[in-house]
Amino acid sequence: MSLYQVPLLSHKKQPWQYAAILVMVLLTTVGLYKLRDQLGDANISLVYLLLVLFCAVTTEPGVSIFCSGVSFLCYDFVLIPPEINFITFSITKLLDPVAFFVVALVTGAIAERSRTIAAEKATYRQASQFRSTILQLVSHNLRTPLAVIKTALTSVLDSKELPEASTELLVSANQECDRLNRLIGNVLQVSRLDTQTVQLHQDWNGLDDVISSVFARWRPLVNSKAMTATIPNNLPLIKFDYALIENVLVNLVENAVRHGHPPIHVGVELHPTEVWVTVTDCGEGPPIDQRDHLFKHFASVKSGGLGLGLAVCKGLIDAHQGRLWANFQPAKTSFTFSLSLMADEDSDNE
Repeated sequence: MSLYQVPLLSHKKQPWQYAAILVMVLLTTVGLYKLRDQLGDANISLVYLLLVLFCAVTTEPGVSIFCSGVSFLCYDFVLIPPEINFITFSITKLLDPVAFFVVALVTGAIAERSRTIAAEKATYRQASQFRSTILQLVSHNLRTPLAVIKTALTSVLDSKELPEASTELLVSANQECDRLNRLIGNVLQVSRLDTQTVQLHQDWNGLDDVISSVFARWRPLVNSKAMTATIPNNLPLIKFDYALIENVLVNLVENAVRHGHPPIHVGVELHPTEVWVTVTDCGEGPPIDQRDHLFKHFASVKSGGLGLGLAVCKGLIDAHQGRLWANFQPAKTSFTFSLSLMADEDSDNE
């Protein structure tokens, strides 16, 4: 049975539980009847209440309510004078078992609800772990053959004896291989963000190094001046997770390449307390009615995409305590993220 098919609580009727509780209540009533002079009404109610709590914690839903009803009847019939009938000499004598019955019902319901919530949390936690394990296995089993394919394509492309048509096909295959690898990475990153297991390994890094590394993935566009960058000369080192911020910039550039129009420009701006990195293209951007959902999972506005890239970017920038936003103008679309120039004192002291 799949983990997602396991019910949170078993709702299959167990008649033996009702029979066992009935016997327990009757035996408890007999014992209380013999000890009623020593215990008093308050302690008698407490014993019944403990029995109801035991049912709520150990039995199926509904048994505690059954226990409350049977306990009330036994209490009123056997222990409230006159015994062995449901008639009372005074209405005040009836208040004690009635109050017990109400308290027992509420207590049992609360206990059962608490147990249900605990079971749901345990199931969701197991489901989350199961999903993460499956994603890790799938990622490994996909990335291993992808690495082999990538190596083979690179080796073949290094050959100078290929016809031009074959070279173009291999270049296209090589690019799609890189894109699939990034897609797998985004799926894993979304899983980590959803389960809040993203770990930051921050160090002092240069944004110019990140941009150079990202631009190396689109060498033809850079060589043709279809992809450019502007970086201030006085740009300081910034504390961030190099791999994660590189992932953010890769996704933003790929989004501009696939959904925008060249030329693509990456600009870095210094501000008093933070630095802004903006990826701009000459596209019109998504339709206006879809722009509010850009940073949500699976919010792709075009076919052929899963809509994970921008969601991953938003989650990773949030993890860095930064901001990510979009700006749309006629024939110009830009995505900007910010990183703080202020060092985290807690991180410095580690």
